[in-house]
Amino acid sequence: MKIKAFILLLFLIQTLSAQEKRSMTVDDMISWKTIDKKAISNNGKWVAYVVNPGKGDGSLYLYNDSTKQTKVFERGAQFDFGPQNNYLLFTIKPQSDTLHAQKLKKLKKDEQSKDSLGIYFFDKDSLIKFPKYKSFDVPQKEGVWLSFTYEFKMPKDTTKLKNDSLKTDTLEIKPEKTKTKKKNKKQDGHRCVLLHSGSLDTLNFENISDVICSEGGQSFFLYRQIKDSLDTAQVIYFDTKTRVSKTIFSQGGKIAALSTNRLGTQLAFVHSKDTGEVKNYDLWQYATSKDNAVPLIDSMYTNLPKGFRISAEYTPKFSDSGRRLYLGIAPQQFKLPKDSLTDDEKVKLDIWAWTDRRMQPQQLLSLDKDKKKSYLSVFDFKLNRLSVLEDSVWSSRINTQVDPDFYWLYSDFEYQKMQTWTDDSPSDYMMFDYKKNQRFSVAQSKLWQANVSPSGRFVALWDYTQQAWFLYDAANKGMVQLSNNQIDQFSELLHDTPSLRPSNGLMGWTKAEKEVLIFSDLNIWRFTTQSKPIAKNLTESKALQYRYQKINSDDVYLPDVCLLNTFNPKTMNEGFARYQFSNGQLNQLLDTNFAFIPVLASDNRQKYLWSQSSFTHYPELCLSDSNFLNSSVISHVNELQDSLLWGQIHLLDWTDFNGDTLRGLLVLPENLDSTKKYPVIVYFYEKSSNNLHMYWHPRPSRSIINWPYFTSNDYIVFVPDIHYQTGQPGKDAYNAIMSGTKFIAQMPFVDHQKMGLQGQSWGGYQVAYLITQTNWFACAMAGAAVSNMTSAYGGIRWGAGVSRTFQYETGQSRIGQDLWSARDKYIENSPLFFADKIRTPLLMMNNDNDGAVPWTQGIEFFNALRRLQQPVWMLNYNGDDHNLLQWPNRVDLTLRMNAFFDHYLKGTPMPEWMEKGRPALQKDKTMAY
Repeated sequence: MKIKAFILLLFLIQTLSAQEKRSMTVDDMISWKTIDKKAISNNGKWVAYVVNPGKGDGSLYLYNDSTKQTKVFERGAQFDFGPQNNYLLFTIKPQSDTLHAQKLKKLKKDEQSKDSLGIYFFDKDSLIKFPKYKSFDVPQKEGVWLSFTYEFKMPKDTTKLKNDSLKTDTLEIKPEKTKTKKKNKKQDGHRCVLLHSGSLDTLNFENISDVICSEGGQSFFLYRQIKDSLDTAQVIYFDTKTRVSKTIFSQGGKIAALSTNRLGTQLAFVHSKDTGEVKNYDLWQYATSKDNAVPLIDSMYTNLPKGFRISAEYTPKFSDSGRRLYLGIAPQQFKLPKDSLTDDEKVKLDIWAWTDRRMQPQQLLSLDKDKKKSYLSVFDFKLNRLSVLEDSVWSSRINTQVDPDFYWLYSDFEYQKMQTWTDDSPSDYMMFDYKKNQRFSVAQSKLWQANVSPSGRFVALWDYTQQAWFLYDAANKGMVQLSNNQIDQFSELLHDTPSLRPSNGLMGWTKAEKEVLIFSDLNIWRFTTQSKPIAKNLTESKALQYRYQKINSDDVYLPDVCLLNTFNPKTMNEGFARYQFSNGQLNQLLDTNFAFIPVLASDNRQKYLWSQSSFTHYPELCLSDSNFLNSSVISHVNELQDSLLWGQIHLLDWTDFNGDTLRGLLVLPENLDSTKKYPVIVYFYEKSSNNLHMYWHPRPSRSIINWPYFTSNDYIVFVPDIHYQTGQPGKDAYNAIMSGTKFIAQMPFVDHQKMGLQGQSWGGYQVAYLITQTNWFACAMAGAAVSNMTSAYGGIRWGAGVSRTFQYETGQSRIGQDLWSARDKYIENSPLFFADKIRTPLLMMNNDNDGAVPWTQGIEFFNALRRLQQPVWMLNYNGDDHNLLQWPNRVDLTLRMNAFFDHYLKGTPMPEWMEKGRPALQKDKTMAY
């Protein structure tokens, strides 16, 4: 009955495609355009966005909401609006063809074409450009000045000596032969231009290495590093109101980091007077009320822990009030004795010890980071006090915008070894009482997810073990329970790995911290922070899921009016709602069969910039009022889609072999002919049905099939959701995939003899397992697949340097036990041990620089199938990662994967690389397509 109902519905909604439409090609995917960056001006009258093709030159678009006109700047890239809404500052990339030609000529990077800077002034409708741009800085809130730097060389003096009017030679003074002209050192800095965006007045500063400005544009600070016999660091202060600049610091040495407060009245910077390779740093401060910068914390500062100095790796940050300065400290550096051994005389050895908290690969991978590690501290200007928050054991979770009364500290130091085999490793917790300048213990060995209130007094804690929210009050050191799963579902319902369930998340804190808002599965709950908390369901939904859409990233507390995203788990429809705390009203604003991209808003929140998408609907930019009314589509990126055959997507339900209802997606050709039979590719990765309204950009593959490309080329794509129990990932995948595949095989337009499989990573493993259990499929492609759980269990994720053990005991691989307690489960779920059952031609991709799945997993499986004389091919993209990063490799994978499926599912001729392979001798001579 389900099949008949679906077919009837399909016929009712099916539409015939225009005759002029054609199938998508790989060239279409290469040229496909996407919106990569977008922004709205403070007043909401201007929108800028960058459109880039897969390969080639992009463009910057500027939309004027008053005239409804769009201006295009070729090769425009990074940009920023002026805070007064009067200009757009942006970079201009060199032509890609020019760079390509220069690279072919093997020009050095310094010799290749550089970015330029463009400044477009709205009122004047004028554009000025500066070549060889390096950087720019624009005040974010207010201000009429801006800064940028570019490469500039002072012109040589080409003035020639001329005779004067009396016909006598001008006197030329020659240097004495005994003196040699001093050779000037090449300076690292560039010309900095401070430009007034109204009058276009400019001030030039030479050899500037860094520039920062205050949020309100009151002050600019310029750092100059002068190379000479004695290197000198200088800081120049520019007051935008008086237009006066002055040098506030000039000393030998080097500056590592600068930071200003919001008002531009204070500057903090890190300076070292050491001239050698080993440098120790001091912290300096400048206040605009003073003449010069003064040392704040140096080697003589008594409150600095013994053996520590200021860290150059952490840029100081002022809190919003300017009262506190967050900074990093690090162990003092010492010059090492001169190396007396040559490289070939040195021992090169790593020692793996079972007592190590972190395994050697992880230590080696993070070695540079560990050497540069900073310990967060805070300096209070009013108290003239340094408080050290972190050390080698304790870390902090801090919002540097605020001046809290308490700081939350945590430590996993004693449990790091456990992280090798479990996701559920605990931590110890402490509080730092800022007024008392001391720590006190909160708890040991707890599995908590913590969210600290801005004042630091309250901490909302999700207890993984008890599956409930608790509230900790640091002022009275008390703990009360807020939620439990009896009043609503606060843990993630879809979580199905052997680890403990996470929460659905926390929305935030109201002003004065009288309430904390927490998400349940569907709703938003408000809990008071009093000694006996009162709970209230604000949304009271039984169908829609509500989640908070943060508009202003600077908001410390929840605003009175909150924008909410809505999602219907049954229909996958999305929309927006608004909740107002002052009157408790919840209003639905929009409910559509689309998916939405996060909203951007003007400063007054009267204009919203947003996008909506579906499988067939490109997420063009929309501009509307805050109620999503009076909206207009302002971008038109991919007209090419109108000329291409696409596809139609359907949400599908079926009954699995256990009698349970499962869901998935069926993607059909746009011009489906119900009298024909179509080949099918079954793709999967965990659960995908919630992507019903997602737009799939046609682009060369990083690892998986592109859905609209295949439906455009007369394939059907089937994407089943997989639900897991612990200990049987292979069987659970078989149940979901095969029950769904046999369900769609009954459809009259499905060719059940021409069905293929494709998956990547965890999906690749499922492909490899599935073909050991059934010969249903004509071919299969598995990317980065684990084939042997027994060897993968002890393998390394080289990208992170950690053991893969945790993935099997508590993670995605879902065995739930160690190898020795569940030896049979590891073997039963390993495709390698059943490779002799395989009769399905297999294409594999396992890359030698894969940071997640060791490529030796592919080698094991390839060797097994080769020994068994089964058709198998393995693609190893040299030096590339788990999912391909390099563009030529992505195009190549797309071509080979398409050819593989076309041969087995459509009967096209086998390409050379499949029929004969490609010898290593031919590697640089032919692609063997």
